[in-house]
Amino acid sequence: MFKQSWASLGQNIHYLGAICLIFFPLVALTFLANIFGVYWGMNDALSACRNALAGQDLTALNHYADSAYASLNLQSNFETAYHNFSSWTWPQDFFKGLKELLTSSYPGQASALTSSIDQAGVKIFWFQLFATANFYGTCALAYYIPMARVWSKQVKRKFSTGFFAFLFQVVVVSLSVAGIKKLGSLWAWGWVFSLPLASFVGIFLNLTESWFIEGRKNRIPYFQVVNWPNVALGGLFEAVVYFLILGTFGALGAWLSPTLAFTAALPLVFYVLICSAVKCDHYVMSLLGESEREKKY
Repeated sequence: MFKQSWASLGQNIHYLGAICLIFFPLVALTFLANIFGVYWGMNDALSACRNALAGQDLTALNHYADSAYASLNLQSNFETAYHNFSSWTWPQDFFKGLKELLTSSYPGQASALTSSIDQAGVKIFWFQLFATANFYGTCALAYYIPMARVWSKQVKRKFSTGFFAFLFQVVVVSLSVAGIKKLGSLWAWGWVFSLPLASFVGIFLNLTESWFIEGRKNRIPYFQVVNWPNVALGGLFEAVVYFLILGTFGALGAWLSPTLAFTAALPLVFYVLICSAVKCDHYVMSLLGESEREKKY
């Protein structure tokens, strides 16, 4: 199992390029949608205010706007600024503060501008909704398309079987990420224990899935596939790989930006997940008899 782990990473390396080609252009749309949407909505609201308040002293409004734009300066502090761009609450707080400013400093026009401010908020909401959906959709495509290609070429898996196996993979990954985040929120060093645990659980479920799809119908005993040496060696290998990824991109995040480092690391994580599933499939296929293998291929 340990040798197959190394072999799977090496043999399928060209799929990492395919993942990157799918992932990075599409995920860039998420960044652009978040940034463009907030700027557009803010500018609409502030332009409506300046037009309605023409001829009055706009010092208070301009000071509020300058302070808000300063918190969105990507050059001075990318991490804080992009957090504000992608936050669902920051625009709401901005518009709430703008309404309070109008009520206190320009009471005669405050109620008339409420509709324009609310429309600007709705515009930002739709941009952020698109950005969120695009991000998760991009992750799904970057993971599924290479995975489906590998399954089709190497283990001759049908589309319907592969699709349901992909949904199973999504559930496994989602639960693993949720568990790591939950433990991390309870304890700062929780990820040190949750990451290896997720690796062992992941390899256990991948082996079970491969046995269920390929081994069960060919009467391969379950425990011949899913046993402690396979789970231990496969999980240990993946834990080491994940720690290497975490260390490398963690250092990059400390130097540049955690958000950019996390985004850059995702294709490599997808690649490791794909290789994990494929090596389990290959292992089960290696247990087939010659006649079963001839039927399969």
